[in-house]
Amino acid sequence: MATITLELTGGGVRPLRMIGNADLKVVTGRFTFDSAYLTGGESLGPSDIGLLEINTVVFGPAVYRGGEASATAGFDVVYDHTYNTVVALTATNAEVVSGTDLSTFVSRFIAIGY
Repeated sequence: MATITLELTGGGVRPLRMIGNADLKVVTGRFTFDSAYLTGGESLGPSDIGLLEINTVVFGPAVYRGGEASATAGFDVVYDHTYNTVVALTATNAEVVSGTDLSTFVSRFIAIGY
């Protein structure tokens, strides 16, 4: 399972503004991939980051963070709202092959939701 580290004090969640009866919140953190990537991506649900609903998530590129040297130099990261997953993409926009060890890669993110 991926590791999610929230970066702001107080659990990483901060109110942004009030819309209707709900506070829009912003969450920042780091997403570290698992040692065996799954086709379709790794799970990231709203409750994983202290929200009830995710409106948008923006990820930075995945960056190598140590361990053995890897042929993978880095990759793009996107959020799939349909399945609540974080998907790793190669330079050609193909999904990373299932079973690939991505545990030495970290991507920073900002999420907005309720």
